[in-house]
Amino acid sequence: MQTCIDEGFDAIVTVGFLLADATLAKATEYPDIYFIGVDQFVFEGPENYVGIQFREDQSAFLVGALAALVTESNVIGGVFGIDIPPVVRFRNGYEQGIGYMAALLDKEVDILGVYIDSFTAPDRGAAAAEQFIGEGVDVLFGGGGPTGSGAIAAGAAEDVWVIGVDQDEYFTTFDSGETPGADKIISSGIKRVDVGVRDMVAALATGEMDDFPGGGNYILDVANGGMTYAGPNDAEIDPAFYDILAQIEMALAEGTLVTGVNPDTAEIEMTIEEIMEESTAEIDLSAVMVG
Repeated sequence: MQTCIDEGFDAIVTVGFLLADATLAKATEYPDIYFIGVDQFVFEGPENYVGIQFREDQSAFLVGALAALVTESNVIGGVFGIDIPPVVRFRNGYEQGIGYMAALLDKEVDILGVYIDSFTAPDRGAAAAEQFIGEGVDVLFGGGGPTGSGAIAAGAAEDVWVIGVDQDEYFTTFDSGETPGADKIISSGIKRVDVGVRDMVAALATGEMDDFPGGGNYILDVANGGMTYAGPNDAEIDPAFYDILAQIEMALAEGTLVTGVNPDTAEIEMTIEEIMEESTAEIDLSAVMVG
């Protein structure tokens, strides 16, 4: 950050929850420079600093629902990185999505999950994946940088369906289909960092400062296109499953369905039963075989 400041940049983007304190300090010290903090929560901060936050629970809810549709063993797993708020939102949203779809399908599903205290330990992610596969998991979500990617690469190698995170990992971890196992990745829970950064930079560039919530946060969710999911790419999965996801995505955007995850604390605040009771969404499952 100091290098960018010394070189005269007008706006600086910093990425990651762990950079929040340092970014706040620089924004306070340099009030004429704008700071955009990805995955940073800003509360009553300086007007030149905005945090970009994401409803990770929403995209995770979607891919969790997909996992519940796809599973045949009815044992589903997730390997996650450090339990910071964005990762906790991913895990809780995923498990809530599994529970919601299992309830719609009237079936029992076991969920296995683990946090690993590193984002850069693909070997540990792979080891966790192999353990879960040994316990019957046939769908696995990796939500933790290279650690999660190591998990889904190992899962795909063992012929397990896998789900990526943040971006479409078919194009990254599986090298656009060139890496063995690319036909096993059925989706990724996508957070559109590009949308958030573009919107905030555009507000500065155009002078539309009402669109730059300085001192607070810009929230990306399914309603504004900031959270979504990837398609199947090479995976041979029933297209009707993705039609169901589209219905759920619309319901989340309209507010007729909620994930039950508190976006501020990242903790689960509603049971699946409460979600079902309060939801007015009508999800059409007639195109898929159930039971």
